Parts: sequence; structure tokens; C-alpha cells
Amino acid sequence: MAADLRPPRPLFALAGAGAVLLAVSSWSLAALPAGWAGPGPVGWFPRDGALAHLLSYLGLAALTLGWLLLGRMVLRAPRGVPVATVRRFVLVAAVPLLGAAPFGRDLWAYAAQGNVLRHGLDPYSYGPAAVPGAFTDQVSARWVASASPYGPLWLRLSQAADWLSGSHPTLAALVLRLPAFAGLLLCLWAIPVLAAALGGRAVAGLWLGLAGPLVVVLGIGGGHNDLLMLGLALAGLAVATRRGVPALAAAAAVTGLAVMVKSPAAVAVAFTVPVWLQANREAPTLRRVAAASATAIACAGAAVAIVTAATGLGLGWTKQVKADAQWVSWLSLPSAVSMLAKAAAGDGVKTVDGTLRTCRTAGEVLAVLVLVASWLLAVRSRHRVAVLGWLAVAFGAAALLAPSVQPWYYAWGLAVAGLVPLGRRALVLLTAAAMAFPVLITPSGYGYESDWRALPILAGALLIGAVAVRTVRSAPDDDRPDHAGAEVRADDGAELGHI
Repeated sequence: MAADLRPPRPLFALAGAGAVLLAVSSWSLAALPAGWAGPGPVGWFPRDGALAHLLSYLGLAALTLGWLLLGRMVLRAPRGVPVATVRRFVLVAAVPLLGAAPFGRDLWAYAAQGNVLRHGLDPYSYGPAAVPGAFTDQVSARWVASASPYGPLWLRLSQAADWLSGSHPTLAALVLRLPAFAGLLLCLWAIPVLAAALGGRAVAGLWLGLAGPLVVVLGIGGGHNDLLMLGLALAGLAVATRRGVPALAAAAAVTGLAVMVKSPAAVAVAFTVPVWLQANREAPTLRRVAAASATAIACAGAAVAIVTAATGLGLGWTKQVKADAQWVSWLSLPSAVSMLAKAAAGDGVKTVDGTLRTCRTAGEVLAVLVLVASWLLAVRSRHRVAVLGWLAVAFGAAALLAPSVQPWYYAWGLAVAGLVPLGRRALVLLTAAAMAFPVLITPSGYGYESDWRALPILAGALLIGAVAVRTVRSAPDDDRPDHAGAEVRADDGAELGHI
């Protein structure tokens, strides 16, 4: 254990105070109900005023600083920081944000889709605009006419929030933050289970994957259903680490439920097979892999069929997954290539046209190739922990190469990336992303992604990440992570080339 480790209580206080400041200031800055003018509900400062902005960014800075200081402890002396400590840090940072105003208009859109369903309309055919009123008034103009792209399980949860709130839009939006919190709790349970079964680094995984502002601020503050999807997906993979074919069947069924929230969870369905094979020390013979794959597909398909029948919503979500995404951002690699090409030609960079569709199609093909390659490498891996690395690569490709990307999509891969030994460059980039994205997205949900102000923010995040990592990596040998004797053998990450 490092000699200079300090008690975590000051870090808890720093993170908790930062989260409280974010929550309080959100009721002046965040995506408040449309037409809500005048002072924020707490009455301490005017809506969208300078004081609220100051408190918000002070809160974000405190939360980020607490996370970085905890990371210094985790990376320098992993055996000196219990898993329970990182779990408590995550909860201290996340719980105050349950009472914050919605960070962005996605929670409002979820509630409005539940309202569409309550009125007997098909959310896969009608957008919130089909039911004018208080719910629709809260939805961003960008999405008000769009049908839902989410799975039927999520839509029934949205309808349940409408019912529990007594059809009150604000209460319904806040209730819909609870599934995201439930997903976070599932992740807090599943990540150490995966680490124990596959030789990963539980403490580092929890710190990098869940404790940072990317997940806490955007995931919980924004209430995005990605966290519930991710929680179910990782829970299913954790079940797959148990022995026997019934464990594989149950794991596939749970990951199938994750698909019924959001379709990218199909990545986790596929990875139940290599996780189960590696955890059970099964040789990856062709016959065994084929049998395990058939079991996973059948059980996940059964879960999807049962949810589809129980909700009565059919397969309309598959149609929306294939629909043209109207959101164009440089965070999507195919969209970024299209935007650069059209900028060079002097065309409108954000127009959904033939150039963009061609780039997106190429991105989808490349994503499939990366996913297949990652799966095959995971199946054939000589080291158990490498399976988690290839899972992170697969989730990262599913986000980066998607037609439309939001910053919190990168949490999919981040949630498992910290479980494997990472090289300095990878650790700097992931740390910088976890810091920069919450700054690029304002509490109201609007971002600086295509704005010049993004450049100094990204540069500053990279600089801080580099300094933090260099400080840890230049520590005396006694203070460095002991991969050989702590949570993972040093050679277990060799297959990934220290990505």
C-alpha cells in the first residue's frame, strides 16, 4: 500500500458537495419546463443567472477533482483501496443528482413517449407531437415529431412513470431517472463479479467506468436509459461467469432484456459466449462454441419474444433502428468524415444527404467487422481478462461508428475498459473524455461539440489527464499498481497490446 494514501472521507465530502451544487444550480440552469420564467424554484438566484453558472461549474470542478484524487489512490495502490470505497464514492456523487432538474431534454422526451402510449397510440409510428399538451411542450423541437427508437420494455417503463406521476410531466421526468440509477446499481454489482471471474481489476474498473463525471453527471443527471441498458447487459455477463449451461441461458435472457431497452445491448448478448467459455475454463472447440452460441441466441430470442408479446408493442423498434438519424455530430466517426468532405466542397456539413448516408453505411459495415473480429478474438483468447478488453473494443466501436452519437454513448465501453491493464495513452484519452464531455454539454442539454469553445476544453482535459497519469506512472515502484499480486497477472493484458 502506498504510504501517502489518505482517508477517503475528504474525497467523499468534495464529491458530495460538488454534486449538491450541481443539483441546486440545475433548478436555474437545466432543462426546466417550457414557459417556466422568473427565478428558479429554489428562489436563491435568478434563472440562468451568473451565480447559478458559477455554482454549477464549481460543483462540476469539485466532483471532477474528487474523482481524479480517488483515481490517484486507485492507480498507485489498488490493493489499498477497497471496492466498497469506490462504490460509496459513486453513490455519494450520484444520489444528490436524483433531485436535480433534467440535464437535457431526453427525460422529457421519454415521459412524452410514455404519454403517447397512455393515449393508445403506437410510439413507433407517432411522435410526441401526436398528443399535444403539457408533455409535448417539454420536448425538444428536434425530437417532437420523431417516433421512438427504444425497446418495448423501456416504453412500458415510460408509461408506468406517467401513471405513477398522475400524468404530471415534471414528476414523470424525475421518476424516469430511477431506472438509470437502478442501472448504475447493477453496474456496481456486476463489474467486481466480472473482475473476480476473469482476472480483471475491480477497483480500477469501478473508478474509470462509473465514478467519473461522464457517468455521474450525464448518466444520472441526464437520466439516460443507456445506464439501464448497460446495467442489464453487464448483469447478464456477470451471470455468465457462473458454471453450467443454465448460467449461460440465464445470462443470455438478461442481456436480451437489455436489448428491449436499447438495441446496442446486442453486443452483450454475443459476448455471453466468450465470457461463459473463459469463466468456465472451457476449450473453445468449434462444437462447443456453436452449441454455446445456439443456446445464447435461443434464450436471448426467447426473452425478446416474451417481452414483445407481454408489452403488445410488436417489433416496431426494429424499424426505427434503421431510420435516418437526423442528429449529425462529429462524435460519430462516419458523420465526422462526411462533414469534413462536405466542408471541403463548400456544402452544408450537417445536411442528411447522399454523402452522409454513404459514410454511415460504410461505418455500419466497419462496425460489424470490428464486432465480429472482437468476438472471435475473445473466444480464442489465451487470457481471461482479454475477453473484457475485446468487449470494451466492441462497445467502443458500436458507439464510435454509429450513425448518430451522443457523448454518454462512450460510457458503454468505458464501463469495462478499466478492468484491463491500459497503456498511458489509452488511460489519458479515457480520463480526458470522462472530464471533457460533461463540460461540452451544458446543464440545459445543449453542447459545444461543433463550437470553437470545444477545442480549449478538450485540450485542457487532455493536459490534466496526461499530468494525472504521468504523476502516477512516475511514482516509486512500491506505489505502482501491482498487477502480478493484486487483481490481475501482468501478462493477462499482453494480448491487447496495452491498448
